[in-house]
Amino acid sequence: MRWLLAVAGLLLLLRPRVMYAEGVELGTVTPAGRAIEAAGSRAFAAAGYPAIVTSARDGRHMTGSAHYAGNARDFRSTHVGTTAEKYAIVAAMLAELGPEFDVFLETEPEHIHAELDPTRATPGRW
Repeated sequence: MRWLLAVAGLLLLLRPRVMYAEGVELGTVTPAGRAIEAAGSRAFAAAGYPAIVTSARDGRHMTGSAHYAGNARDFRSTHVGTTAEKYAIVAAMLAELGPEFDVFLETEPEHIHAELDPTRATPGRW
């Protein structure tokens, strides 16, 4: 059984994927949304957890939220073992995405939020 878990973990690292919680509406996937999902899938896989998107264009967000433009994603974090692991995922996502993005751990309700920050985005890139 242990070898099976090891193989499954290796597969996650080789081909990380994003899963979507029930009811998530992607709409048209933007380049920024795709980049966020890719960074999230790799960061969660490296920590040994699945990446589960809980919100894309759906849900209730602040007026003007990057979610409505498809440039933000929320990831489930309650299944990640420790707070240190959650912040390691946040740090890995930030390192991959770069300074044009914000990634942080929110507490109410707990999740990892990632978005393209329009004030720092290179015009025409995203």
